[in-house]
Amino acid sequence: MSKPVFELEDLNYSYLGKFPALSDINLKIEAGEKVALLGANGTGKSTLLHILDALVFPDAGSIRFSGQDLNENVFNDEKFSRDFRRRVGLVFQNPDVQLFCPTVKEDIVFGPLQLGIAQNEIKKRLDNLVEILNIRDLVNRQPHQLSVGEKKKVSIASVLIIEPEVLLLDEPTAGLDPATCRQLLDLIDDFHAQGRTVITATHDLHMVPELAEDLRILNKERTITAAGPCKDLLANQDLLKQNNLVHIHKHRHDGSWHKHPHQHSPS
Repeated sequence: MSKPVFELEDLNYSYLGKFPALSDINLKIEAGEKVALLGANGTGKSTLLHILDALVFPDAGSIRFSGQDLNENVFNDEKFSRDFRRRVGLVFQNPDVQLFCPTVKEDIVFGPLQLGIAQNEIKKRLDNLVEILNIRDLVNRQPHQLSVGEKKKVSIASVLIIEPEVLLLDEPTAGLDPATCRQLLDLIDDFHAQGRTVITATHDLHMVPELAEDLRILNKERTITAAGPCKDLLANQDLLKQNNLVHIHKHRHDGSWHKHPHQHSPS
């Protein structure tokens, strides 16, 4: 039996040792799953993705990747570090965090160059991605000249070009226009259809049914309060209200304003 891609047990993390960010996290992700980490702002979703990407390490508890403990010491092994960075890729919520080279092309190929992938293979992957993402006219531009949606596409390309087994996405649809959002959702579907693992952090209920098949809901105590199939948890209005995930709409009727929660109906 294959080991889970990620397995977290009683994991705790705090910033500077005094600002709690995650508490008693127990999480298991199997290969090929499509999971969303759903929670209101400040519940630790981004921090959890950063731990899964081994950018930070827990204060207590454990995290394993394919059965291997993840800690600072194992990344002293260059072979392990390179293998992990090839297998796991994170797209940050803010694309400016990932775009630091003089041109878009240099940003996209930076990762595979660091991983020692052959030049001809990098070119083949680059040509494929610029067509899929329709960014051919962007490759020679400077990242600061791009719109938010264009930057998001480039940051995604910079991760997909390494062809990771696990794709971590932090609020991937934030700030995107409807057409770009649709294109991104289709791209995530295609990635998952190849048997790869997708883990997305979001607070957007409208996007969840397309982003995930299963949910892990984080609460204000920054722990996982519920786990299960997307359609079941999204149908639990009490659970969503308790965790500040229900959208409140205001509308005018018969000369006065009324507020009501948006009732989400998962497909």
